[in-house]
Amino acid sequence: MKKLKGWGYYSHSKKIFDTERERLESNFIKSKFQLGVFCPNKSLLKEFEYDYTFFIGYSTQVFVSEFEGAIGYGSYKDCLFALENNIPVLVIRQRGKKLSAEPLESMEWILEKNYSRYARLLTKKDSPKKVDADISQK
Repeated sequence: MKKLKGWGYYSHSKKIFDTERERLESNFIKSKFQLGVFCPNKSLLKEFEYDYTFFIGYSTQVFVSEFEGAIGYGSYKDCLFALENNIPVLVIRQRGKKLSAEPLESMEWILEKNYSRYARLLTKKDSPKKVDADISQK
């Protein structure tokens, strides 16, 4: 699939749609990586209702944001599709007062309850003990 130069896909929880956090993360991607952003709750992407792989396939990069230390099934599928198609995935995290984007190393299921599935994301900057502590506090 041909990539659209200068475009990235921003995968994140519906719980942060139309919030200040979404605006900050989207602007971070645009300014730091000099990319346009496909955002699932903006413009024509709303018409595709849950199947955003079309846009991911045309992206040069995927950015994923966690909510309360994990991602939901939709973002998990987005990351999996990107990785299977050799599209780099970066995890957006707040480190102190700054946002950072760290390459995704692995994903694993942490919880399944109330018919919802959650996965945690690991990057090189994560230590297993730190991630376990973060998740157990949620």
